[in-house]
Amino acid sequence: GIAGTTTYHRWIEVILHDTVIALIEPQLERISFYTGGWHSRTTSSRIEAVLQRFCRGWHVNLSKGQLYLRQESWSVGEREPLTEGKEVAICY
Repeated sequence: GIAGTTTYHRWIEVILHDTVIALIEPQLERISFYTGGWHSRTTSSRIEAVLQRFCRGWHVNLSKGQLYLRQESWSVGEREPLTEGKEVAICY
């Protein structure tokens, strides 16, 4: 599901099974990612879809029960764990 606000500071929440997995803040040009502890293929797939739309060059993958972020420009095998609240800049 998708929810949001019409106040001065606007944001969009991407929700999967009652868990906000992405908080998109267009005015601040950033997205914060969350898993709610669900490091699954479905969570990975939905976060990847958000990354493809708003954060070109970023990808997420699941390995041994942990989600990882990586940029295309990084060396092969270089990645960082997807921690709760991880922010990525929006690049249209």
